[in-house]
Amino acid sequence: MRAVQQISSRQKPRKSNGFWKWSLAISLAILPLLGAYLQPASSSPEPAAATTEPEPQPTAAADQEEPPPSPQEAAPEISDAPAKPVSRERSFPANIHPSEGMSQIVSLAESGVEERVMLAFVTNSASRFSLGSDEIIYLNDIGVSPSVITAMLEHDKVPTETATPAPPPPAQSPSLQITEGAYPPVSSEPTPSALTEADYPTEYPPETSVLPLPEPPAGAYTSFYDTLAPYGTWVDVQGYGRCWQPTAVITDRGWQPYLDCGRWVYTDCGWYWKSDYSWGWAPFHYGRWFRHQNLGGCWVPDSGWAPSWVCWRYSSGYCGWAP
Repeated sequence: MRAVQQISSRQKPRKSNGFWKWSLAISLAILPLLGAYLQPASSSPEPAAATTEPEPQPTAAADQEEPPPSPQEAAPEISDAPAKPVSRERSFPANIHPSEGMSQIVSLAESGVEERVMLAFVTNSASRFSLGSDEIIYLNDIGVSPSVITAMLEHDKVPTETATPAPPPPAQSPSLQITEGAYPPVSSEPTPSALTEADYPTEYPPETSVLPLPEPPAGAYTSFYDTLAPYGTWVDVQGYGRCWQPTAVITDRGWQPYLDCGRWVYTDCGWYWKSDYSWGWAPFHYGRWFRHQNLGGCWVPDSGWAPSWVCWRYSSGYCGWAP
């Protein structure tokens, strides 16, 4: 029994070792074939993930982070914004009664004609300009140069060939008889005038006592439109509304606000710009000035009054301003 058990116990390991060697040989033979079969499958492109994943949907939080732009943000810069003139007929102030020659000079000034051309026109003009003090001030307000105004005054002194001669005095009637003493005696006393010296003020307030003008109601700029129309052009600037450009900018391209036809006065309200223009009460104390790339200097109306809408800068020994 003991010998049989030993033989059986010895044969079992031999059978298991042979089976293991035989399985290993078969596996080594099949492994290359299996690798060749799996390689094309692994190298084939996989389907894109975007075709299976749903598209992301915007959330409410994302909508709140990027609100639509406001009209003010969407509007272009005022210096580059498109502008077109407001269709309106030319008007003169109520105290101005221009002659034909003066109306022609105003048309030339509004068209931006050079000074030398205007002087040649005045010299060769056959019309009289008939300038009074009000007309001279108006021409200065729209930027006509003093040389042109002087040439217009000198032109009217020269008699024209087409002037009609004065009619002869009427012949004295033979039946008219003059009797001495028929006229009342001439009084040596001066005729009393309507105004006396007591009616004129003897003291004037100093320039330092400048009081702010009353502010017009918000949104009511009708007085600006009607008052400034004879001295410039209203233009509609996209995104900013109606703006005003003085004719002086057209006649003189180097014109600048707070520089020409005026002076600085130091007052209890700060530096005050005292303008010599008839229209200077509005653009230099209300609104803002800006420079348009195509038009030049323009003015935006507003209701806030100030001695001067400029920015001051100071340094050691110097001060300067910019509109």
